[in-house]
Amino acid sequence: MNRLGDKKVYFDSANHTLEDLLFLKKMIEEGHLSTYIDKTFPLEKIVEAHKYVELGHKKGNLVITMDHD
Repeated sequence: MNRLGDKKVYFDSANHTLEDLLFLKKMIEEGHLSTYIDKTFPLEKIVEAHKYVELGHKKGNLVITMDHD
């Protein structure tokens, strides 16, 4: 979904082309697109992250972190 005027752009996370990614990169670099990170969960709490979304608490993006040993 793409809305003009207030510059809100919504993308799903699958089947993007290189051109799509380059367009997003340009929009971010030019300051036309920003993200809002609502909350961060470690991978061990993925169940809680899903519940957070399902209960309607999510206001922005969630980030799932993974430890690198």
